Amino acid sequence: MEVATEQEVFERLLALPPDSTYWKNRWMFTKPVFLNESMQGNDPARFGMWLGLQSKALTNHIYAAPSNASFSRGPSGPSAGSDS
Repeated sequence: MEVATEQEVFERLLALPPDSTYWKNRWMFTKPVFLNESMQGNDPARFGMWLGLQSKALTNHIYAAPSNASFSRGPSGPSAGSDS
């Protein structure tokens, strides 16, 4: 499996709906946190710098952001952001 670039991950996170199960995780990395750290989705470079300061486990979770084809909404869909 090919690893997504930082820009691809940024775009995936920006496109994820706020109610996606991806945002429910043990690090409390939520859509508002992402938007805050990326200047409301306008600064991928700032988000990249923030990402570089995070734990490996959180970074792995962020890089596992689902692509458009695997978006999961709410509790009825399959888990897009497993904590395991």
